[in-house]
Amino acid sequence: MVQEYGRRGFTSTMRHDNVELVFDTLSYQALRRTGLSDALFTEAWHRADVSRLHDPKMRQMALTVDMGRIVGQTVLVQAPIISPSQLTLMATRRHKPFPSRVILADQLPDTQFVTLVGERKDDYWLLRTAYLGHRSPADIFDFNAMRRSRSSLRKVLSYWCGHAFVYRDAMFRDPPQDDSLMRVLTETAKDRNPAVLDAIGYHQVIARLEAA
Repeated sequence: MVQEYGRRGFTSTMRHDNVELVFDTLSYQALRRTGLSDALFTEAWHRADVSRLHDPKMRQMALTVDMGRIVGQTVLVQAPIISPSQLTLMATRRHKPFPSRVILADQLPDTQFVTLVGERKDDYWLLRTAYLGHRSPADIFDFNAMRRSRSSLRKVLSYWCGHAFVYRDAMFRDPPQDDSLMRVLTETAKDRNPAVLDAIGYHQVIARLEAA
């Protein structure tokens, strides 16, 4: 690992199969929030199949790595399926602008997976975050992330109708409250760039929901 101070502040560089991964101050902050240790992150990176990252057409990285053993607990779980307009428990995670769906549970499920997320920057990959558990799509309020990953709002909304975070005080900045995915979705769309809404299929989803 090569460490230096540069235009992005403190950065570290790691290489695996001739793929360069850079993580900066924001990357480190994201790792600290998810609780993933440096050692486990490093092991996951060197276990990852990065062959597709050589393709210059690839702009987004989301690698889920099977570590072959239990490496921790995941806060993202399957939940009872709901409709977008149905009231459910929601709470706002730290460093996020809108609430996410949550459930209450005493225990977190074990996981043997680590997911690494990043994006291409010229001739290297910049780490955005890494966390324990399987890959999940963008939050329903993160329209820009959907656009970057070419995810449709329909698929993202369908996912969050059947999944949720296990509520933990340290992870959220407010207690759970009754809310709906639909309300968060429409609130997020206010004053947004029409091109972004069109790219993720926002209007088609809303029209289908209102007609149901």
